[in-house]
Amino acid sequence: MTVKLNFAFSEHKYFYIDDRLPKDKLYTCPFCGEKVIPKKGKINEHHFAHKPNSSCTATEETILHFNAKHYLLLNRDRDIKINFPSTFFTKLTDFLKNLDIEEIPVKLKKILESYYLEFEDGKVERKIGNFIADVLFISPEDNFPLVIEILVTHPMEEEKRTYFKSYDIPYLELKPVSTSKGFQYYVNDYYLHDFIDEYQGNAFHVSINSTFNAKKEQLISIAKQELIDSEQLKLHKETALDEIFRKADSLNFREYINGKIFKDMKSIPVTAHGRAESAERLSSIHYSGKSLKANGYYVNREKAILFNLINSFRSEGIEIEVFKESDYFSKRSYVTGFNFLIPSETFTKEVLTNIIKSMIKQLRDEM
Repeated sequence: MTVKLNFAFSEHKYFYIDDRLPKDKLYTCPFCGEKVIPKKGKINEHHFAHKPNSSCTATEETILHFNAKHYLLLNRDRDIKINFPSTFFTKLTDFLKNLDIEEIPVKLKKILESYYLEFEDGKVERKIGNFIADVLFISPEDNFPLVIEILVTHPMEEEKRTYFKSYDIPYLELKPVSTSKGFQYYVNDYYLHDFIDEYQGNAFHVSINSTFNAKKEQLISIAKQELIDSEQLKLHKETALDEIFRKADSLNFREYINGKIFKDMKSIPVTAHGRAESAERLSSIHYSGKSLKANGYYVNREKAILFNLINSFRSEGIEIEVFKESDYFSKRSYVTGFNFLIPSETFTKEVLTNIIKSMIKQLRDEM
């Protein structure tokens, strides 16, 4: 079996394969002590390799456990994140569940800082009580400890877990996953006092950042599509408004007005006393000098009708001009007629058309 290593030993120090490796050093396997060679090609995964016919018996599980421990400490500048199950964040459970977010990544550096620890305070395989911690951080000021256990094949024994809790020692039990970019760590169990409650105290900040990180590509895709749809909708609106503007001059308003409304729009009924039994279209009118006939009927109280007609026109906003004439003999002026300034249908249509065009232009400019 070919044993591929992420770490090698040289001059009392461990070296990570993706670090800059001095070429003049002799690198050895941490398990068997044999010489290993760095392999950092462009195709295969970077690793330290044994020579052919090596007698190293290290298993994949042993190597994974070893690599995952040392990666935590030797890659402190790689912004290592610890992925917590979203169910641990009870204040955000419903929110995260609706977004299908299963993990919340938390920087290991932030966890250490909450206990006033730094990466430099950590050591691999250190004794604490009667147990050996995979990674043990101890504050140089007050000896406050924090433990990280790496879970590869078997979870932490119950006696060890009980000891940590009984002595109020915070710990993380992590499942490591090796990737081409290093390691990912997933929390299997933890005891961190009030860290989770404090961390999710700023629920909005955590939620928004987690949502964006988990749904970044989807959100960007939706935003792009909405932008495209918005531009297309704007283009359709502009095209429709331009088409209406072009056709405004040929609009037949009569097609959009029913008969009764059209009649009411054009009618100004006038009587001598406000009552009428029936109505018929005027077909003839005759004035004999003494009497006035319409459709063969005598017109009753024509002065009252004229008076009411003038007042009705004025109440409708129709301007009226008075025609005057002077008597040659008496030199007095008399009213001889009226000019009713009623707009023609053609003029009314032009006004309505211009109003519509003005409204369309305003809508177009506001887009």
